[in-house]
This record gives sequence, C-alpha cells and structure tokens, in this order.
Amino acid sequence: MFEDDDEEDFELSEFEEWFDDNFEYFCRVKNDNPQPTLQIELFYSNLYRPAMLELGKAVRALMLKHYPIIASEHRPEVLKEIDYYVNNTGQEFFL
Repeated sequence: MFEDDDEEDFELSEFEEWFDDNFEYFCRVKNDNPQPTLQIELFYSNLYRPAMLELGKAVRALMLKHYPIIASEHRPEVLKEIDYYVNNTGQEFFL
C-alpha cells in the first residue's frame, strides 16, 4: 500500500551510529541529552577511528599467535563473530 522510497534518507553515518552507541560517555550531568558536536566528530575521525584500526591489527595478531587455528577459519559467520570481538576489545580499552 505505501512505498518507502525515502527509507535510504534515514541511514545513519558511521559516526552517527558510533555516537548513538556511546552517547552515555558524553553525558556531563544526570539526565543530560548530549548532541553530536564538531569536537566529538573530530575526536572520532582523528583519534578514535585510527586508534581502533591500529589496535584491531594488534588484537588480531595476538589472537592468531595464541589461537593459530583461527587462521584456517573460512566460515563467514565465524569470521564475522571474530571481527565483532576484535572491534569490541579495542572499544573497551579506549573508552
């Protein structure tokens, strides 16, 4: 009955998704509703993202060193789960 031609307009950018997932770290007072600012976006693009990429490489190398069987893994679902843990490990260290 209704066509959702504008659904693509509501996709969040990578930064917006990250901010939505982590906005509680930017709350200064109770019941604060922080909004994305240029300063937060610059933090994300200039510091957080590059650090996570570098840390992800180190975590993956450490994982392969301790669990060499992972190098022979080819199943997409398992690889996706491994990537999830690599990415979350970096976030837990940084935030």
